[in-house]
Amino acid sequence: MSAEQKHLPRPRRRTWILVLLTLLIVVQLLCDPFSLLLVTAEKVVLRIQLVQARRRWDNAAIVDYDLAVSGYTPLTCIVQEETIRVRGGEPQAAAAGYPEWCQVPRSVPQAFDAVEAALDGDWRVQARFDPQYGTVSELRFNCNYGHALLTPIGTDCTGGFQIDSFTPLAGP
Repeated sequence: MSAEQKHLPRPRRRTWILVLLTLLIVVQLLCDPFSLLLVTAEKVVLRIQLVQARRRWDNAAIVDYDLAVSGYTPLTCIVQEETIRVRGGEPQAAAAGYPEWCQVPRSVPQAFDAVEAALDGDWRVQARFDPQYGTVSELRFNCNYGHALLTPIGTDCTGGFQIDSFTPLAGP
């Protein structure tokens, strides 16, 4: 076997590597699977943070507090800061500023449930938690992700809420 014949398979190997790389680039440009992996990893981290936040909230054993909440749900409602009184763990009255179907929580446990529901969706979720009490400071959901030609980003996040202030009370 001559030296020339030993080197023949190399161009084929290079061709296959180039074809494979080209295919990976085309798939990334069209479908953006790496963003899906990133969002999945972010959700795993957020679920861990949610468990830790709930634990801090449960350990604080706060049942009487006031919340100032604001939020938005696309095309349905915008809630400017609304103060909600919670006594014995239950909201005392529905806030006058928004209807029940607005996705704005009326208590800290409802805020945790909203984060969990958002994490169960097929979208990107962003949330922050108070380091002292574990309350949800902010939730943004229905965030578009991906930069592919087949899934372009049209907007940022389309829904969410924020707890503007949380005031625990010592007594009724």
